[in-house]
Amino acid sequence: MSRFTIARQLFLLCMLAALVSSAFAASASASPELPFKSPTLFVCQEAPANYIGLYTEHECKTNTAKGSWAWATAANAAETWYCLLASSANQLYTEGLCQTHNTGAGAFLAVKIAKKPLNLIAAIDPSTLKGKVAGTETEITCSGGKATDAPETGSLSSGPILYTKCKAIKPSGCEISSTQLKKPGEIETEQLMSTLTSQTLLSFTPKSGKKFVELEFTGSGCSITSGTTAEVEGEQMCTFTTGWESPAMEHSFFCKAGESKLELGKKAATYEGLNLLEVEDLLWWKIK
Repeated sequence: MSRFTIARQLFLLCMLAALVSSAFAASASASPELPFKSPTLFVCQEAPANYIGLYTEHECKTNTAKGSWAWATAANAAETWYCLLASSANQLYTEGLCQTHNTGAGAFLAVKIAKKPLNLIAAIDPSTLKGKVAGTETEITCSGGKATDAPETGSLSSGPILYTKCKAIKPSGCEISSTQLKKPGEIETEQLMSTLTSQTLLSFTPKSGKKFVELEFTGSGCSITSGTTAEVEGEQMCTFTTGWESPAMEHSFFCKAGESKLELGKKAATYEGLNLLEVEDLLWWKIK
């Protein structure tokens, strides 16, 4: 074997060693998966079988070394993350929400279980939409409603909203419905995506396209042509009221007119209303 061949092989071996060393270093320094990144909606749930939770009761307030309850959040539409007590060291997380990572030993571990996340259920209190349709001042009020959202992650969920006991204050003489229902007094939106943009802010947008809902105005006494339709498009921000960081069965959020980025019939519109949000099975929850 010539000196040139030997030198060439040594060079290639050195290059390979350098690449392996670089890849190992990159892997070692890479951040671990952080499934509970803030903001996250946490639900206090019973720890899975054969695992230990931090808390002794369903409110996740009183902790112990051998609890049966733990904070959990949606991993995806079919799986749930739990923050559990570790049976050994070096579990990376240092607190019971699994949001703080430590390169050394930690007392908690994040475990993903094949369990569908619990639905979010909202009760819609009186709400008001204002804008213009066919150049006419429009004001629609609904005195009730409900929504059931399916969590997709700890900060995303989706589902339609059904508004009930709706009427058109303006224009006069009109009955109001959504075109897909055609049932006067009821309005059902398209599938909406609700997104936690911070610990206090919730954003509502259509899950696909731009349309929240298409409204239809009917009635022989309607001051605009019966059968006129108008789409609601855009985005609505809502703000959680105080106490969202403390465990409770129910938290409220308020959608303010000043947080509306909506259009009704291609013209600027506003929406406002109070909503009460709970988790299926009346479990306690918080946002952190």
